[in-house]
Amino acid sequence: MTTPRERRARADPGASSASGPSDPLDARPPHDQESSPRPRAWVQRGIHVFERARLTRVWRAVSRFTQVGGGVLSAGMSYQALFAVFAGLWLGFSAIGIWLRDRTELLDSLVDQINMFVPGLIGREQNSLVSLQDLLGASAVSVGGIIASISLAFVAVLWFTGTRRAIRITFDLEVKEYRNWFLLKLRDLVLALGFSLAIVISSALTLVSTNVFDTVLDWLGWGHDSWIVGGLGTVARYAAMYAFDVIVLMAMFRYLAEVRVPRTHLLAGCALGAGATFLLKIAGAALLSNVTSNPLLAPFAVVIGLLLWFNFICRTLLLTASWIATGEDDQLGLPEAGPLAPTPGPVA
Repeated sequence: MTTPRERRARADPGASSASGPSDPLDARPPHDQESSPRPRAWVQRGIHVFERARLTRVWRAVSRFTQVGGGVLSAGMSYQALFAVFAGLWLGFSAIGIWLRDRTELLDSLVDQINMFVPGLIGREQNSLVSLQDLLGASAVSVGGIIASISLAFVAVLWFTGTRRAIRITFDLEVKEYRNWFLLKLRDLVLALGFSLAIVISSALTLVSTNVFDTVLDWLGWGHDSWIVGGLGTVARYAAMYAFDVIVLMAMFRYLAEVRVPRTHLLAGCALGAGATFLLKIAGAALLSNVTSNPLLAPFAVVIGLLLWFNFICRTLLLTASWIATGEDDQLGLPEAGPLAPTPGPVA
């Protein structure tokens, strides 16, 4: 004998399931209410934040550096810089070494200026990376010296050529056929000579400013061992180093790579890049000393230390180029099309 409830269930099988639980003591919620919406909302919020981050200028600059193979380009640039520096030192000191021998103060200022670019590169000790006495003894007044000078000049120019191409690739500009090959090489040679001359002029200005500063201190009656005087001298030295880095970066972008961007944007980008380069120079001496003191790397300490140093500098240069390029072109550095590719415009 069946009950009325059983007869109703047989007549309409979906009625009991549609109307909810048959047992009044069964208080389980429906299936669509079992899972909380909070985890899904958190995931969606995380995806949204990630998509917005990919549109920021910092992300796009790093992405542009990666897209153009910045690591490979900077490695090639650092390899060329290693030979270009030694070539430039030999050529420069063989040309003006005789004139510098009798000008001790200018020579010391020049060595300090070079060591600011590559910490600990030149020293008076024989175990230095490059011995100053060996540089002063170099001479190019011979047939072999002239041939060596031409070869080393070509090596030095190669670094400027590679740097120009890497910067133009980062800015998505034409690399090969935008100007006559001979004119490009001539431009690279002129810039190489100009860079060397700028270092000499900077050293001379540093020497003159130091003498003027000492004269003013003597006139005021202040001692040279005062902490105020020492602090002012340190600040002035670092400020001059930073300003010189800004000028060098602007010259590389404007005249070497022939990048045409507004001067204010170029100055802002170069100021940021010079700040990163300045921090690298501060930490450069510690880096090179740690590499050269490692017994496992002792046979190759000089080469490895300089390669690491130049690689960091070249990476900073290309990251600066990526920063400026992404500021001028909103499409550079954007993520490729995909399920997480954001569609709105870039965020500064």
